[in-house]
Amino acid sequence: MLQVKFLAEVDAARCTGCTWCEKVCLTDTIAVRDRVARVDDACLACGRCEDVCTALGFGAIAMVRRAQRRLVRTDPGEVDAGELAALCAEAHRRPDELVCICALTLAGEIGAAVLKGARSFKEVALASGVLQGCQEFCVPVVQRLLKAKGVDVTSAGSFLSHDQTLSMWDLSPEARRKFDFFIEEDLELATRNR
Repeated sequence: MLQVKFLAEVDAARCTGCTWCEKVCLTDTIAVRDRVARVDDACLACGRCEDVCTALGFGAIAMVRRAQRRLVRTDPGEVDAGELAALCAEAHRRPDELVCICALTLAGEIGAAVLKGARSFKEVALASGVLQGCQEFCVPVVQRLLKAKGVDVTSAGSFLSHDQTLSMWDLSPEARRKFDFFIEEDLELATRNR
């Protein structure tokens, strides 16, 4: 769940139409038309467009406070609880597990978005608010949940085009034996607690 308090605003007089803002926008909510960047109201205010515009020296984009906050959330109660639990288990997560500390989003919310049809990073982000901050913790979990639903995460859109889901669950038995740092015990404990 994400409370969106800001919106990217473009100063058309300063915008050069360089398209860098488009390139860094994970949700495709900013686009250059007629050589000026334009922002869709679905903007999640991650600030990437403002950062790149400032770094390039244009300063045409600023985050401004919205007149009214916008809540971005998918309610896990809107999907079958058994199906959600199975999807999360396939991704080695619990539905009540905090995944995105930036947006305070739980695995169950992301899973619900996937069960309701989200098949790309953009769709997951727009449905749950996830992926708008550091992306340190949520990207692999989003990828795991998409993969559990059969999505090829290397072609799920955005600049996140490589699979970041490698974990101890993915190690081959040979690798587990070769690099035995209590992997089997850790794997058993983690699986039991999920």
